[in-house]
Amino acid sequence: MPLTTETSPSVAIVTEIARHEGVSPEALQPPLWKVIDPEALDRLFERTEQVGTVRFHYLDYGIEFDSDSGVEVTPIEEPATTS
Repeated sequence: MPLTTETSPSVAIVTEIARHEGVSPEALQPPLWKVIDPEALDRLFERTEQVGTVRFHYLDYGIEFDSDSGVEVTPIEEPATTS
């Protein structure tokens, strides 16, 4: 999900995860703020010339937020078990 000037990184992340989960952003449990400080995340990218990438895990997803390309959500696959 590319970032627009009207969308903060934390809102873009929550919106994209909710879309993957098929729920409203408000229904996500645990809320994003229990995993990462959304205000600090937003401050990292508040200036338009700020360039960078942040990666973390939330729910069962790998989250990557990039200042150029926006949010990428990748499901974390369970490791294969051998018998």
